[in-house]
Amino acid sequence: MNASLKVADHWSLQGVLYYRQYTQDVSNGNTTNYTACTTAALAGSLCQFDRLTPVINAAGQNLPDISDDGAILIGENDFETINSYRRGATLQASSNQSILGHDNQFTVGVTLDYAHVNFYSGAQIGVLNSQLLVLPSNLIVDTPVSLIADNKDLGGYVTDTFNVTPALALTASGRFDVGNIDLHDQLGTSLDGTSRFRRFNPAIGGIYKVLPTLTVYARLSTNTRTPTASEIEYSDPLKPCLLPSNLAGNPPNLYQVVAHTAELGVRGKILGVSDADRGLSWNLGVFRTNSFNDIYGIATSVSSGFFQKSVRRDVRVWRAMLRT
Repeated sequence: MNASLKVADHWSLQGVLYYRQYTQDVSNGNTTNYTACTTAALAGSLCQFDRLTPVINAAGQNLPDISDDGAILIGENDFETINSYRRGATLQASSNQSILGHDNQFTVGVTLDYAHVNFYSGAQIGVLNSQLLVLPSNLIVDTPVSLIADNKDLGGYVTDTFNVTPALALTASGRFDVGNIDLHDQLGTSLDGTSRFRRFNPAIGGIYKVLPTLTVYARLSTNTRTPTASEIEYSDPLKPCLLPSNLAGNPPNLYQVVAHTAELGVRGKILGVSDADRGLSWNLGVFRTNSFNDIYGIATSVSSGFFQKSVRRDVRVWRAMLRT
């Protein structure tokens, strides 16, 4: 819901309320690393790939070797459910009142966002049939994950565009964000955790009208991104886990991703011969982004890994656009 209210000749209020809901159910039939145990004490049971560690269910009981010591192909059904909703509000005040005879656009606002995520995943062992389908069974591996994540974000921002001359306009802005991520393990305490992130991001830019049909612009800005709940939970290289389904209860080794961007460009319009309202509009720009504490996945096997932060990663992109 969007609303706007004019409170004075040069002042107005704008507000936004939103609600989003997302549900996802995933079930994948896969091969499995579980195999028959080799020790006599565990004969007739399934073990991990080392053939020494038994696979157990939630009651602590060993799962039987339905592979008949490898004679029958087995697999696993990996499943997960995500139920989430997000709601938030933004309120801002804007003014177009001139300053000392110069045009000026001023905006100040606050944002409040809250997200709730309910995540569950598990694995079921079954026999593979002739169509390579994993047949359902009651053999549920004791590796379920049930986690609730609450994200609370509060932000405040201000921006001002001041026309120094009719041809030159300067813009300065800043935003301060506070992000809280609370994790609640529904099956124990290993996934419990709280992370707090704070950051002020400034930006400055300007545009200069060289000709009525030619404008040059430049901008310097800083942006941030907080880690997601799943990135926080398996960020320990000593505890890799199945990506992207399972969480391992790892400590938060990640920081906010910080990106510094510099942009320079020029845009203009080639007017039509017969009609000044028609013509060719064009825009050519280049920007460079330097990212710090970037987060990327490190594979420890074909199916498992962990998230790690980089010290610095440069992203250089050329952008050109032509439109009519």
